[in-house]
Amino acid sequence: MSGEMSKRVTAGLALAAAVVLVRPAAAAEWAAVSEGTLSPHYASCVVEAGGVDAAMLACVTDEFERQGVRLDAAMDAALASFGPEAMAARAALEQAEIAWINYRARTCAFASALAAPGTRGVVAQFECMVELTAERAAWLLANVVDRNAAAP
Repeated sequence: MSGEMSKRVTAGLALAAAVVLVRPAAAAEWAAVSEGTLSPHYASCVVEAGGVDAAMLACVTDEFERQGVRLDAAMDAALASFGPEAMAARAALEQAEIAWINYRARTCAFASALAAPGTRGVVAQFECMVELTAERAAWLLANVVDRNAAAP
């Protein structure tokens, strides 16, 4: 196993163990969280993992990557939805996205600090990142892409 993969597995195992410690009913909560924004695969994966560290790690890692791809696609679609006459709006969206990334980082660091030191904090931070990323992608699609598509 490569050094980077080993670090990822170690961090993920700690995260997975903390999920079980922080949230005894994690499977049910994860299945219900952010209705419609997290993937169905994620909900079923967490339930099927049954608290097994390696399986939980795979679920969490996959969903974070999935939501990152979803956010990138939503941002690309949002930027592409502006016509050439809307360069100021496009620039404003780019600046808003930079501010949002900072907001997400600070908000999730705060969630980590509130949870507890160590792995509980890591879980809280990771959950926050996944949820906010999913919510941001949904917001971009609903409030920018769909709105621009409906505009005359």
